[in-house]
Amino acid sequence: MPDINIHVQRDIVDWPLHQSVNTDQLIKDYGISVTETVGENLIDLTNKLNFNLTNVNIDKEGQYAVQLNVLDANGNTAEKVVQLNIRPMREQKPAQATTPPHRSPSTSAVAPVKAAKPKHSKKWLMILLAILVVLIVIFGLRSCQRSHKQARIESSQSSQIARNSSSINKLNDQNQAMKNQLEDLQNTVEQYQDNQDKAALQDQINQLRAQNQALQANAKTQIMQARVNGYNDALNNISNNPDDAEHYLSNLSKEWYFQPYSDWLNNAEEHLNL
Repeated sequence: MPDINIHVQRDIVDWPLHQSVNTDQLIKDYGISVTETVGENLIDLTNKLNFNLTNVNIDKEGQYAVQLNVLDANGNTAEKVVQLNIRPMREQKPAQATTPPHRSPSTSAVAPVKAAKPKHSKKWLMILLAILVVLIVIFGLRSCQRSHKQARIESSQSSQIARNSSSINKLNDQNQAMKNQLEDLQNTVEQYQDNQDKAALQDQINQLRAQNQALQANAKTQIMQARVNGYNDALNNISNNPDDAEHYLSNLSKEWYFQPYSDWLNNAEEHLNL
C-alpha cells in the first residue's frame, strides 16, 4: 500500500499581522516536503500539498491551527496540523554609537604615574589558576548535561515519529472507508433514479447510516468527525427528499472538510447528470 508522509521541520511559524498568506513561503518557512513510497520508488508530492487556512485571521493577532492535506492520483491521503502565529513583527533599532567625552583643550595634562610593582604575585597566580580549574569543571559539567538532554530529545523525537506514522496509517484507513461510503451513496442514488423505489432506497440508507456510525466511533481528528457528520446530514436529507439527492451530493463537494474528495465528488455529480 502506498505510504504518504508529510515532513515538517518546524511545527510553528510566525507570520506578519495584516499580511496576505503566501503558501509557497509557508512551505519554505515550515520546511515541508511530501513524499509517497510506492514499492521501491519515492515520489515527491510537495506540489500536491493543500493548506486549509479557513480559521486563520491575518488581521487578528493569535495562534491558529492550519490543516495540511495531500491527495495522490489514487485517492490516498495524508493530513497534518501545524500552527501559524499571527503577530506584529519587531523592527531592530540600530545601535547608537557612543562618543567619547569631550576633553576641554584647557585641561592640563596629568603627569604619568609609575605603576607600583605587584606584591604577592605568586598568591595571585594561584588564585587565577584555581579560577581557571573551576571554570573548566563547570564547562565539563554543562557539556555533559547538554549531551544527556540531546539524547533525551532524540529519543522523544523517535517516539513521536513512530506515533505519527501509526496515526497516518489509521487516517489512511479511515479516509479509504469514507471514500467507500461515498461510492456506496452514489450507487444508491443511481439505483433510485433508475427504479424510483423509495422502500429500497430507505433500506440502503439505513445500512449506510450504520456503516457511518461505526466510522464515527473511530474518528479521532476534527476533520474526520466533520466528514462523518456531513455525510450523516446528507443521508438524512436524501432520506427525506430523495428527488433532491443530486443536490445534496453536490453540496458535499463544496464543504471544506471534503476538499480532498472534491474531484471525485464532481465526477460523480457529472455521472448522475448523464
